[in-house]
Amino acid sequence: MSTNNEPESHWITRAGWSLEDGTLLVVGIEPHSEDGRAFKALLHGCDDDDPQVCRIQNGSKARLLEKKPFLTAFHIYRSVLGAARAYKIETDSGYKIDPRVFVAWADRCQYTIPSQLESLRTPVPNVAAEMQVHIADLEAQLKEANLRQQMFDELSDRDGDYCATELDCALQAYRAARKDSSDASPRERIEKWLKQSGYALKPTAIKRIATVANWGKDPGRRPKGPEK
Repeated sequence: MSTNNEPESHWITRAGWSLEDGTLLVVGIEPHSEDGRAFKALLHGCDDDDPQVCRIQNGSKARLLEKKPFLTAFHIYRSVLGAARAYKIETDSGYKIDPRVFVAWADRCQYTIPSQLESLRTPVPNVAAEMQVHIADLEAQLKEANLRQQMFDELSDRDGDYCATELDCALQAYRAARKDSSDASPRERIEKWLKQSGYALKPTAIKRIATVANWGKDPGRRPKGPEK
């Protein structure tokens, strides 16, 4: 297993890359390195576009997302997951994606690709026109993901100026409970997560946070109007 994270030169001679390999290569990570293999395993354990949710789902396995190249790779992978599959080609090792597609996509999103991939900057038939259909939406998704990540980072920063511990817990509990497929009510799922989360929360705090995160609240009785 390679321990060097720099992409090896043999990749540029391949007819096609898998979506996971191409995602890593355009941010300068060798897919067969130890970190590259760990990242690919992590991708298959995440079913949400939000890296914060991925951290909750995978615990310590998601520490790679604290490193900028891997966080960028995560956003690229989740953003092009649907669009890139339209550019599959048949190779000796099965269906892959033309490497030039990854480079063209990275260029359009203004990512700096590794120098080893420069020779792949050649036109891809129909890619430029077809990708333009997706690019505005993908850029908007990335912008929103980055804003969400910034918000979660501020909430989770215990020493920061904008620390809001209970709001942080409520957001995490809300997302985790939505993934819970049990027959329990939303509030029960939220309280269950809070009790198992490892946070030192008092029963009153759990109830308070669950009230904020609960999306299944009964709207209650309408206020009475003035007596006639």
